[in-house]
Amino acid sequence: MDIASRFQKPDGWQWAQVTPREDQSLRFGWVAPKGVRALCVIFPGLSEYCEKYFETAHDLMDRGFAVAVIDWRGQGLSWRHLPDHDKRHHDDFSLDVEDARAYLAALSEIPALAILPRIVLGHSMGGHIALRIMHDVRDAFKCAALTAPMFNINLPVLMQGPARMTAEAACKMGWSEHYVFGYGPWSLARFTANLNLLTSDKTRREIQIRHQVENPSLRMGGLTFNWVRTALASNRFTQDPAWLSQVTTPLFVAMPSREMIVSNAATRFGVNHMPNVELVEITGSLHEVLMEKEEFRARFWQGFDAFTAKYLGFREQPQPAFT
Repeated sequence: MDIASRFQKPDGWQWAQVTPREDQSLRFGWVAPKGVRALCVIFPGLSEYCEKYFETAHDLMDRGFAVAVIDWRGQGLSWRHLPDHDKRHHDDFSLDVEDARAYLAALSEIPALAILPRIVLGHSMGGHIALRIMHDVRDAFKCAALTAPMFNINLPVLMQGPARMTAEAACKMGWSEHYVFGYGPWSLARFTANLNLLTSDKTRREIQIRHQVENPSLRMGGLTFNWVRTALASNRFTQDPAWLSQVTTPLFVAMPSREMIVSNAATRFGVNHMPNVELVEITGSLHEVLMEKEEFRARFWQGFDAFTAKYLGFREQPQPAFT
């Protein structure tokens, strides 16, 4: 299968690194075509990597944005927690918040990006990290667009407590670096099956499979107990009405109707307790709205365009930055 140009690295794309802590380098990429009006900083989701967002970068460049994307700690080509790179481990989500601060500071050191007004586009776990940054740094972004943000993991209400206690108990027993029950190392069969829960678009599934087959360093297996423990602990912030009320950045939230990864009930709860949110439900979409079929992506971009025009002062649709 030939990869269409929209899925390939944009012209002018540059790779860079930021090192928030000694020997813990994080990879990011960026592009700034001539005539851009603003910078869109992409915060990817769990187990994602920069290459997966090349199509989104093209879409944003068409709208007059410079673009930057990061590989979070523990995934992509950034520093990994464990010698076994298949394991998606974590120490604490507060480290992601610190990494995000370092990432934003690094972008401010790039002359082509430094003077541009800045927005964030966060997906799932990346949306969660964006919420935490916006809570702590009120003027970090002019506005934000979040797809399927992780206000909470998709577990029945009655399972939240037991899941938290199980993860905490496993970590106390010395299993913090062990796979959660039912998870394991990366395999093509497991990865392909998981993709069916994330997007219904065959072409975009095949693109992701190609990424993983051609570059094994991008692969990520299952979650460890400590990842689950730290995620559930961090989700307490995004389920706290008082905390949520302090996230004042204008938000556009796209919520897939066929969501199976994060909790739509938690998303509705969250947006109802924040002061400046536009929520749109993408009917028929699975978790990865930006990697979905064109009909679902078009619904997102329609809302995104109207939202960003309002908060960035765009009076008309930006002309494509390239063809």
